[in-house]
Parts: sequence; structure tokens; C-alpha cells
Amino acid sequence: MSRSPEEVVLGFLLDVRSGERPERVHDHLARWVVARQGRPGAKRTAAVRDPDQHVRHVREMLSSVGPWTLQVLHLTACGDLVEASWRQTGRVVEHGGARYRVEDDRIIEYWIEFRHDVASPGGALR
Repeated sequence: MSRSPEEVVLGFLLDVRSGERPERVHDHLARWVVARQGRPGAKRTAAVRDPDQHVRHVREMLSSVGPWTLQVLHLTACGDLVEASWRQTGRVVEHGGARYRVEDDRIIEYWIEFRHDVASPGGALR
């Protein structure tokens, strides 16, 4: 059953990026994914990851900053490209956005930017 690029990306965000069901990564990522990441204005780095490496990365984030909630703020597709933005809230608040390229029902490449705010013990941002 074929999914739209938007459905693939939304599934990835809600299952994997959220930390809720990282084991479902194979439903959303291709065998190899080119990941380009970096903060706005910073030099971008590129890495090629397989889904298992991505799961390890999510689990490392969970271990270092604890659980979080993810709210998808925006999702728009244009052909095989999908742009998304989110707010990830936990001990660290992340404002993120990415452009994903989808092929054959799987994400094959993405460009991601984010910034972090640190929440104080009372929940307010510093």
C-alpha cells in the first residue's frame, strides 16, 4: 500500500522523532539516508545513516535529555519534498524544521535545522 510523502514524514515524526516508537523506523526510513544537519547560520554537516543508527541516536537523546513531547506545527508537501516544523518539549525545548525527500514510501534524504532552549525546573524557558 503506497503512502503519500506527507504520510511518510508524519509517521516518522510521530513514531520515531517523538521517541514514542523508534522501533518503527524501518517503516519510514530507506536503507540509507543522507542527513544534513546544523543550526541556522552554522556550517552544515552531512552524514549517511541507516535506520538502526537513527534509532540509536534517538535513544541517546532520550538518555541524555529525558522524555519529551513532540508537536507537529507545519507539514507541507511539494512532489517528493515535504517540509515540516515541530516543537519538542522536555528538559530541553527544541524548535525544529526539516525538508525531507521521500522515494518509494521511505525518507531518503533530509535537511534539518533546530535551536534549543533550556527549561528551568519550574518549566519556564531561560
